[in-house]
Amino acid sequence: NTTTLYVNTKKKPFADVRVRKALSMAIDRDQIVKVAMYNYTKPSDPTGLSDAHAKWLSPAAQAAGDWVKLDLAKANALLDEAGFKRGADGVRVGPDKQPLRYDINVVTGWSDWVRAVQIIATNLKEIGVDASLKTYDLSPYLERMQKGEYDITIGWTSEDPSPYYFYHDLMSTETLKPTGEVAARNWGRFANTEADALFKAFEATSDAAEQKKLADQMQMLFVQNAPIIPLFPGPSWGEYNTKRFTNFPSKENPYAKLTPNSSPENLFVLTEVKPNP
Repeated sequence: NTTTLYVNTKKKPFADVRVRKALSMAIDRDQIVKVAMYNYTKPSDPTGLSDAHAKWLSPAAQAAGDWVKLDLAKANALLDEAGFKRGADGVRVGPDKQPLRYDINVVTGWSDWVRAVQIIATNLKEIGVDASLKTYDLSPYLERMQKGEYDITIGWTSEDPSPYYFYHDLMSTETLKPTGEVAARNWGRFANTEADALFKAFEATSDAAEQKKLADQMQMLFVQNAPIIPLFPGPSWGEYNTKRFTNFPSKENPYAKLTPNSSPENLFVLTEVKPNP
């Protein structure tokens, strides 16, 4: 999946695509990958898709997605264009006189994501957005994200076999829920009727070439609208000890994910590990 920054598109100013793209262009993903993730991953693709969907990637959409690259000058220009001016304290203020001051939610103890959010909060101050880290236990963190009761939160995306599911989760009117109602996947609460037409067409065909064409269009819509802010492909963590058992998943034999909390693959591991003689 892709680790992403969700901004609540049902709230001002995040309903403005210029603001979403500006926030993204302020983020130093290279620093996040190096400091928070110990170089286990890489900065996200502009399409938001992880390496699991490499064969689907659209070069045209990738080229159009300049907003996932660090560019403070462009970020500041977009916020200026959107009408957010810097106040005397350096924090931008909107036409409604409200300062751009927000918490970024993250789970307590998720140390890699906590470090990532610390970096993001520092980055956003460079463009006049006063962002602060806010930690929650997992249950209240998840509830706030699912119900849309947040401003900015770090999160994850679905793990599915094609881009259809990824984009349907994030841009479909079918997955959109009112604030306060639990959304299974559309945590940014963004929807696009043009995307709906692409999803219907994808559902109606089994032709691989036609599906690829539709997926290309989904990627371009994603790049144009920036419904979420992708950060990096989320690594799948795992650790094992061969003192008593062998034949765990490895680079040489990746028959399942190593992480013990990934169902049903954790069951595959139980059927494959062997006790030592």
